[in-house]
Amino acid sequence: MINPRFFPSRRLALYMVRLFVTRSLAVLIALVLILMTLDLLGESGKERESGDTRPVHAHDHIGATGPDLSVVR
Repeated sequence: MINPRFFPSRRLALYMVRLFVTRSLAVLIALVLILMTLDLLGESGKERESGDTRPVHAHDHIGATGPDLSVVR
């Protein structure tokens, strides 16, 4: 069982919860951005090999694959 009197005050407890949630979200967002960057680097070689003369824009690729990276499978 969790000890409800672990923190000396309610204000400090709320601060710690907010800090934990904020940092967790920051790490999650950073992880998704790193995975998107690595995926884009991996796909860039395939685009060069295809010989297609149409310019490929990074935001088109990220927009298509971004939702796949943010969903936990």
